[in-house]
Amino acid sequence: MERLFGGFGSIRRVCCLLVFFAGLGLSTAYAGDDESEANQLFIRAKASMEQGDFANAVDDLSKAWALFSHPLIIKKRAQCHEKLGMLDEAIADYNTFMNIARVSKAERRKLTSLLDALDARKVAPVSVTVTSLRVGLLVSVAGQESK
Repeated sequence: MERLFGGFGSIRRVCCLLVFFAGLGLSTAYAGDDESEANQLFIRAKASMEQGDFANAVDDLSKAWALFSHPLIIKKRAQCHEKLGMLDEAIADYNTFMNIARVSKAERRKLTSLLDALDARKVAPVSVTVTSLRVGLLVSVAGQESK
């Protein structure tokens, strides 16, 4: 038996290799679970975006990003931050997107132009109107009523 397997050391090496490769299979399965969960969160976030619920979309996209760092997730989160007026966060996410995604020259120019516009919006004055009602206040920021 010893000649067939080359002694106990060889059997131990084979067992270690089997355990190692089994571990790789498990970690791949968990990675697939994370990707699947991230995909579900992404789908839910897109539905929230379509309904105008950008705050919940940001939450779902942040969770998805933590599970699976896909460029489209961070781009969608940047769009939500932009809609919410969270310009610093939007700029950071768009920059991350440009750094990790394969972006064409044309798309890079568009994104650079968008980043410049977001920077300009950060310093632009915003009009705020507060109207007293019988049951509270109505606050409008840049002509849009706050919720």
